[in-house]
Amino acid sequence: MTKAREVMEEFAQRVIKSIEDGLVEGKWVKPWHGSTFFLPPVNALTNKVYQGGNFMLFAAMGETLGFHSGYWATYKQWTELGAQVQKGSKGTTGIKWVVNECKHAPDEQCERCGRMFPVAFTVFNEQQVEGWSSGTIVDEPTPMNPDERSPEIDQFFANTGAVIEYGLGTASYMPMSDVIRMPKFEDFFDARYFYSTLSHELVHWTSHSSRVNREVVPYYRDQGKYAFEELVAELGATMLCAHLRIEEQPRDDHAQYLAHWVGHLKDDYKMLWKACSLASKAVEYVMALQPSEKEELVAA
Repeated sequence: MTKAREVMEEFAQRVIKSIEDGLVEGKWVKPWHGSTFFLPPVNALTNKVYQGGNFMLFAAMGETLGFHSGYWATYKQWTELGAQVQKGSKGTTGIKWVVNECKHAPDEQCERCGRMFPVAFTVFNEQQVEGWSSGTIVDEPTPMNPDERSPEIDQFFANTGAVIEYGLGTASYMPMSDVIRMPKFEDFFDARYFYSTLSHELVHWTSHSSRVNREVVPYYRDQGKYAFEELVAELGATMLCAHLRIEEQPRDDHAQYLAHWVGHLKDDYKMLWKACSLASKAVEYVMALQPSEKEELVAA
């Protein structure tokens, strides 16, 4: 097994364990807590946000290692910035996809020509280097009044142009009418639960054919595909909450979908990376709708 595939499988195993640890009596209880997980991982040299599985991988690793910076870069990139990786620092491995270029005669063909395959690369966090500072070491997520809506975050969602109806008993996205339905703000435990739920539904909203055109199948037609879309929405919500600097809160009704995918991820670890990629595209679409968006998304 190549280093890249080993990293992909190990990360999938970590996610599986987190899901299994968080499933308590049929409900989903988030098994992690901390600040760095809610910081989008950004390349220090290019100032671009990492995409897909690398977003989740670097953010989760930053949480595990206790880093309070979201800035990462390769050894070479830190050198270009005039920084020096501290002696003995252990890097974090990411994955980038490259096109296979076969070295045979132009008139020869093979099945591997032009196919994408994963390649491993190593990055180090800002707190592992000397001689460079972002000035944005964060100890806690953005403070939020749990009893009030945030005008800034409300404007973020308003900028998307999504039609949102409030006052209904459950949260959902209705593809036929292209409407997001939400309970009233005061029906949620606090503001974090409200915005986490709205982020989840907004990721569903991006699936419309006029947006990213992601396939969504009703539950009664294909439970597996429906559960996969829920996984994409949950990952996307995590990414959106990271951009908004708020702590995502889990929903009990997602437990059955997460449990459904534990078995699938055990059989095929690449499913997680596919879900991360689709979630990242959804978030990229939403971020592009923000008029003052300065962060750019990058694959590696």
